[in-house]
Amino acid sequence: MLTENPTELSPPPPVAPAQPSAARRHIHTIDAMRGIAALSVCWFHFTNAQFVEQFGAYRASGKYGWLGVQVFFVISGFIIPFSLFRAGYQVRSFFRFLLKRITRLDPPYLASVVLVVLGYWVSGLLPGHHAYQIPWPQVFAHLAYVNAFLGMPWLQMSYWSLAIEFQYYIFVGLCFPLLAWRARFTPILIVVLFGVLATLAGNNRALLPHYLPLFAIGILAFRQTSLKAPSRETLGAILLALALAAWVDGVPDAVVAMASCAAILFVNINLRLLNFLGDISYSLYLMHVFVGNMVFGLALRWAHSFPQLKWVLPFFGVALAIAVACLLHRLVESPSRRWASRIGYQTR
Repeated sequence: MLTENPTELSPPPPVAPAQPSAARRHIHTIDAMRGIAALSVCWFHFTNAQFVEQFGAYRASGKYGWLGVQVFFVISGFIIPFSLFRAGYQVRSFFRFLLKRITRLDPPYLASVVLVVLGYWVSGLLPGHHAYQIPWPQVFAHLAYVNAFLGMPWLQMSYWSLAIEFQYYIFVGLCFPLLAWRARFTPILIVVLFGVLATLAGNNRALLPHYLPLFAIGILAFRQTSLKAPSRETLGAILLALALAAWVDGVPDAVVAMASCAAILFVNINLRLLNFLGDISYSLYLMHVFVGNMVFGLALRWAHSFPQLKWVLPFFGVALAIAVACLLHRLVESPSRRWASRIGYQTR
């Protein structure tokens, strides 16, 4: 959802045909992981989060779909420092890095905010609905991802993770020299530091430190693939980070993080369908809750007369969400990618 797109990266150094680039292989796998993660979160919201009483026929199948967000955090932990390392990033280019991320991610995000507000307003005009008064302070808080800090709810439940990701961008842009430090025991030092920050943050899920163990697992995968860190040292740090993730967030989070890390390091997935879902995963993540609210809200009118709806509506919602995501991707996200690709860093 919320990370560097593989097509924006410069090509890896030439290698012999019999030995395909590990970096390129990992990027294909990350495309697949993004697609699966976005679809999992979408299915979770359609089967567990809202309107469950009327349409929860597949509730068990989507019970753990929320863990797709944790997959995104591990992916961001890997791909952001991976991209910065390949681009020769230095901290003096921090503001250009932030500008690049904002240019890449904010246009589709802000377009989704406009669509959500417009959808609520139009719904308020329908018979039997209360007029929707646009809460402008709440809406403007979305511009800086600060709703949780101001005690204001998000317009969509899915926006909360974007705020965590934005905090991570600031963090990794400033701390990149440590994350790419080649000294011995650096992996253990990173995990210990992240563990201290997570402990100090307590159970505040609006702050990045609570999720740093998950990002750390992706960062360790980056160090293994890009810095050729000693395998034993990396494995020990990953196991420590997994234990920390289980302690801070729970065993399901740690299990999914472990699977995500293993996929990045060892699995090669290059399927057209998953690549397609990965390509539109950010737009799908942004729009699926909005689409679900519209589809399921309207279907409530016929739920009692047509009980068969509960068997087909989640699939219809997913199909429509993918269609809307394709439109947002084509009209807004793709241009924002091109604009962001023109912003470079000051190289070494």
